[in-house]
Amino acid sequence: MAKKLEVSIAGALFFTFFIFLGDAFAADAEAGAKIYKTLKCAACHGADGKGQGPAAKAMKLSVTDWTDKAAMEKLKDDYLKDIITKGGKALEKSPRMPAYAKKLKSGEDESLAAYIRSFAK
Repeated sequence: MAKKLEVSIAGALFFTFFIFLGDAFAADAEAGAKIYKTLKCAACHGADGKGQGPAAKAMKLSVTDWTDKAAMEKLKDDYLKDIITKGGKALEKSPRMPAYAKKLKSGEDESLAAYIRSFAK
């Protein structure tokens, strides 16, 4: 009986922890959506994340389609955070992708990356 109780408690704790993390990730993506809007990312990346924002079209830029699940699965979170904070030139991508390190508070790069990932779901 004691083992069943231990297993039940462990399961309940794991479930509670999982639910908490799920809410935390959802909150990050919500915060990321606000940052996306504030930084005007949609100008190039589009409101829908397809990489066809008005500035991208006007400058004839090739911008990553964040709705492409297969392509997004290949991009690591650290890569997304690096390109957000360091800009395209630092990662040998388009120099037109600005570096936002000075405009972001601690953790906002993670929230923005979580929002970007939400386009591919």
